[in-house]
Amino acid sequence: MLLITLVSVASYEMNVRDDFDNSEIDPPIILTLSYLPIPDKNYSYRITDKSTWNKYLEAGKQAVKHKDLIEQTTPSLPVSSPSYRHQKAVATSTKATSLAYIGYIEEYATMNFHRTVNSTNRKEKICANSSVALDGLCAPNVVKCNYFSKYRSLNGSCNNLKHPETYGVSYTAFRRHLPPDYADGISKPRVSQNGTPLPSSRVVSLEIHPPLQITDSKFSVMLAIWGQFLDHDMTATASSRKANQETISCCNYNGVTHPECFPVLLESYDPFTKNNVTCIEFVRSAPAPTCCLGPREQLNQVSAFIDGSVIYGADEELTRKLRTFDNGMLKMLYTEDGRALLPVSDDLTDGCNRHDQQVHGRYCFLTVQAFKPISGDARANENLHLTSMHLLWARQHNLIALNLSKMNPHWTDEIIFQEARRIIGAQMQHITYNEFLPAILVVKQGQNQTTMRLCFPPDGQMPSRETKDRMT
Repeated sequence: MLLITLVSVASYEMNVRDDFDNSEIDPPIILTLSYLPIPDKNYSYRITDKSTWNKYLEAGKQAVKHKDLIEQTTPSLPVSSPSYRHQKAVATSTKATSLAYIGYIEEYATMNFHRTVNSTNRKEKICANSSVALDGLCAPNVVKCNYFSKYRSLNGSCNNLKHPETYGVSYTAFRRHLPPDYADGISKPRVSQNGTPLPSSRVVSLEIHPPLQITDSKFSVMLAIWGQFLDHDMTATASSRKANQETISCCNYNGVTHPECFPVLLESYDPFTKNNVTCIEFVRSAPAPTCCLGPREQLNQVSAFIDGSVIYGADEELTRKLRTFDNGMLKMLYTEDGRALLPVSDDLTDGCNRHDQQVHGRYCFLTVQAFKPISGDARANENLHLTSMHLLWARQHNLIALNLSKMNPHWTDEIIFQEARRIIGAQMQHITYNEFLPAILVVKQGQNQTTMRLCFPPDGQMPSRETKDRMT
């Protein structure tokens, strides 16, 4: 997340300042990000008996049932609409939907708790006593780490040996850089300090990122595409869906609004209104379960490490579906003239793989997240640049695997696959830290040019060699 924040700061500078130079980013902006993520802070009040805990959870379950009833009358998006395609492009896996169900229960239980105790402190977590059963909603996630493992886990577990089950692991809540600031302290979208609504995201977008065609002699579009590809390797925020995994329409108002709707209403001067568009579909991100009551958190469906999960997936079952189990290779589609492409998606609900398009040889590619029911994030089909990046790295893996198998004919398929995956992860890290970040974080000091450090320990001491080895 630190990398994403740094890229966002640089993106703002490049889009807002006419005199932007990548050598002039203000160091204090970066240095304020040193002590991250913020530590968890638990509420002094603890629920010590099972009956009280279950009372709040039952209130949460009833509220979720009410939400499910609203969904029965909430329209879904038309398959041919751009909004449908967008929701498919940032889709949520079945596993994430199941976890979000628990997150909803905890959120509504939190509301019931604060109404009952009339609490004014809503930003901290309220957890059950360790002796209180969590009614099957919060199974302990026990991971046994192999401290001598040569290869990273697929889901990111055990990469951080101090927090092997939570930090950076797929299907866990994002770690925060800032405390939550919801309007009600629990989950309602943020408002201004005087309680009035904030400007819509569309208004901010038009002001900060106006639709201008600007060329830059220093950067190519690859700078943005690598940033997006890198982002997808570390984050895949789960979005709200209906219980049956169908999309949610928020602009087609029929008298009842889905509680997860957060549509963007357009101002009269918005360019989109020329096409009779007055509302942009938008649903909120799904809540992540935390095994506590407290403010809403967001769910990350992939590992937070630069480990190639955007290529291989962050799930053992999913990764197996991408492999051929022959010389460590990934599945590919080979054309008649010998070109290797990503496999073709056979999901006719993916938003672009329509029958009439298939007749003309147009289709979506099968991506690491496109398998059902395991996952539903087909971001590789988001734009042609990103599709090309996915194809490039799939080909790169197979090239490395082929060379490794020739050099080591005694290696098994598993060893070849893991060694190739290990090299791919190292290449992605090298590009990120030695080419991508220096391009936007270089600082000029007189005649000298230095690259900013990305992290400073609170005690001012640089990490030990052993710590560095575990970080890379």
